[in-house]
Amino acid sequence: MTPQEYISAIKHENVPRLTMKRHFSALGPLFKYLIEGANPSYGFTFPKRGRQNQKRQMWEGEKLRRLFASPVWTGCQSEGRRAASGSLVLKDDKHWLPLMALWGRYRG
Repeated sequence: MTPQEYISAIKHENVPRLTMKRHFSALGPLFKYLIEGANPSYGFTFPKRGRQNQKRQMWEGEKLRRLFASPVWTGCQSEGRRAASGSLVLKDDKHWLPLMALWGRYRG
């Protein structure tokens, strides 16, 4: 039931209206935290420096194939030996950030 439907349904009943207002007042900061506080990148922007024509070129083809064939994605020996092949795939920032960047490039 939407708030408007709830208010209409109880309009003629003897129900304190303050309760609904109090609940919404309490939920406002919660939703603000969920949107802003729980998202570490909320509001973050990169400073605009340098010339627009000096943007970095995105990796393509063979460079991407070599990157994703490295032990970070295929398996490494340990957290301290990320470049040595092994069976451990650590799904941390080194794993996810390049994937997210690639996804962002093709998404929009």
